[in-house]
Amino acid sequence: MASINDLATAAIASSDTADDSTRGAFIILEGLDRSGKTTQVKLLEQRFVEEGKKVKVMRFPDRTTPIGQMIDAYLKSDVEMDDHVIHLLFSANRWEAVKQIQSLLASGTTIVCDRYYHSGIVYSAAKQNPSLTLPWARAPERGLPRPDLVLFLDLTEEQAQARGGWGGEVYERSGMQKRVRELFWGLSMGGKDVAAQELGLDGGEDWTQEEEDLVVVDAGGSVEEVAEEVWKKVRGRVEQVERGEVGRTPNALPAELLGDGSEDQRSSHGDRRAKLGTSRLDAVLGFFLSRIQSSFWSDRFTLSLPTKSNGYSSGFGDFPE
Repeated sequence: MASINDLATAAIASSDTADDSTRGAFIILEGLDRSGKTTQVKLLEQRFVEEGKKVKVMRFPDRTTPIGQMIDAYLKSDVEMDDHVIHLLFSANRWEAVKQIQSLLASGTTIVCDRYYHSGIVYSAAKQNPSLTLPWARAPERGLPRPDLVLFLDLTEEQAQARGGWGGEVYERSGMQKRVRELFWGLSMGGKDVAAQELGLDGGEDWTQEEEDLVVVDAGGSVEEVAEEVWKKVRGRVEQVERGEVGRTPNALPAELLGDGSEDQRSSHGDRRAKLGTSRLDAVLGFFLSRIQSSFWSDRFTLSLPTKSNGYSSGFGDFPE
């Protein structure tokens, strides 16, 4: 019997029979650690394959790249690292994948992604570093491809701890996960009163809801129950993409994914300027390298920045102070 990977590969290879004017959908699953994201990503991939749709699974951090290997080493160790540096590492890891994301979507392939920039900004802000605020954390993400749908698999930190494998990585700590959950709810599309009730917050707490394009899914049920709820929300959005209601173009990605600023401004990208993408990645990497002081990193990894001579800008432009 063919594996799920074989079927997915065959579906992508059959692109010459598809409507070339229809782009793929970009679907993100976010959540606390141990919330079941990876399981739901696999089940969602299987749904698309069963329907004969082209689908590709991605996940961040991508630990297979040189930058991803640095992130993996950090997450699995007790190495002290500046909060700004590790945030920029995560951001650079996402920027590494931009061309692949754009190419897949333009070919009509739907991407199901396990974590994206929402995790990046939330986990960094949850560290409560006064100089690493949500706006600071968002800045290097501007211009990344914008998802069509972001689902937050909601689970209390107590429920997450009760699941197997808890505590294996640096961010799997109760206080940290509680703050992460609050920040994710702050990015959700639900009403503030609903969010405050879910989080057990009273009116006196310093908490705001920014209404990013993020939809909450209760991840406390069985695997099958959560999968059905995820599919209900995903299916409708994918159908909108296929009908061209969210952007339809045969030769390029729609403006809302390219991030040229023509979409509504509720998203976390602010004034998205995709044309700055290369220089922004350059800035992220350059700023990261300039702040590395630990021999742990310099002894194990080398990283070369693109230069002006090979067509890339090395300017730091409007990078946050």
